[in-house]
Amino acid sequence: APALPRNIATAAALWLAAVGAGVLESATTMAGLLAGGSATLADLAPQIGLRLAVYTAAAFVAMRLYRGKPWARIALAAGLGGFGTVSLVIEPINWLLSGGSVAEAVADATVPSIVLASIRFLHLMAVLTALPLMFTPTANAYFRTRHG
Repeated sequence: APALPRNIATAAALWLAAVGAGVLESATTMAGLLAGGSATLADLAPQIGLRLAVYTAAAFVAMRLYRGKPWARIALAAGLGGFGTVSLVIEPINWLLSGGSVAEAVADATVPSIVLASIRFLHLMAVLTALPLMFTPTANAYFRTRHG
């Protein structure tokens, strides 16, 4: 079997980085809700369970990509590249469409909001970099030789 191309290994690492950023963003957001008293652990339990399942599945699929499984690149592209990207950008887009402005966000920035925005930016950059790496000519040639 041909060796795993470097761009596929890099894409898998970036998908794992995106998962890590998602975990960090979720944990930071939930910690803020708990600390501010606007939610209890019981309130957040369903969301924690769902996110744990999604992050576990995403990490599993990223590892399958690293193992050269062709289905993994399709699952990652559609699932995390499609739905995941929408979930990352829909909140800021809705905020802008409802009258928010970048200048307002900068003026009102706090350390927690800057940390969260930075994590989300890194998360999005990992996804947007991993996606094209999985579909280069080298990657396509590699996956044509793979089954399962």
